[in-house]
Amino acid sequence: MMVCQKMNIAPKPRAMAYRIVTSETHDVARIQWESEPTDMTADELLEGTAFSEGRTARVDRVVKWLRHYLTENGGRAGAKDVLRAGEALGFSKDTVKRARARAGVDTAKMGLGGWEWTLGEEEGE
Repeated sequence: MMVCQKMNIAPKPRAMAYRIVTSETHDVARIQWESEPTDMTADELLEGTAFSEGRTARVDRVVKWLRHYLTENGGRAGAKDVLRAGEALGFSKDTVKRARARAGVDTAKMGLGGWEWTLGEEEGE
């Protein structure tokens, strides 16, 4: 499968399937493309692999840290502060953002002051 993992400037293209077959004329390997694209995503293809399990465990650690960080800060903090604190511990911004979604953290625009992250009702009680 050839799958687009990330696309910032256009809609993601559909995944393309192929096989590696032996060329009948040259007795070497060649790619044979399937006739139709597929709707599978990279995440679906990697589900259950060591890659996805490692990624899930990493995000789970960041979820735990994020809930603790917000609790220690009264249940809310500026997004820039959260991302800086996470980076100081070696967490990428993307991983912290994935953890935010999984942790049930709400976001709200604070006028011209940026974004604020708040623990959801269940996590903040």
